[in-house]
Amino acid sequence: MSPQAVKFKKKPEEKMELRKTEINRREIKSSEGEFIWELKHSYELSPKLSEQILITAKESLLREYQLKEGQIEVTVIGIEERSGKLIEKMEKKKNNLFSSLILSIYPA
Repeated sequence: MSPQAVKFKKKPEEKMELRKTEINRREIKSSEGEFIWELKHSYELSPKLSEQILITAKESLLREYQLKEGQIEVTVIGIEERSGKLIEKMEKKKNNLFSSLILSIYPA
């Protein structure tokens, strides 16, 4: 008997169980699912605590960055770039500087 024939002869409860297993596998395969799985199994934490750690980590690590008073953001060309290239094609880096530092370098 082929695997497809067996698949159609399964009871509705067995089909539902297979579906739940597939959904659980997809949850684990996501990066968030992997993180929660590691917390649960490697650190033996409860599911609720694992979820709370994930929420806290996302809030702390993925928040929008805002400049503080006196800071400015500048885009600069990397020192390893050679002259002769178009500026649009050069590697750029963003740096945050304090305005007092810039005034000491470039006095008004």
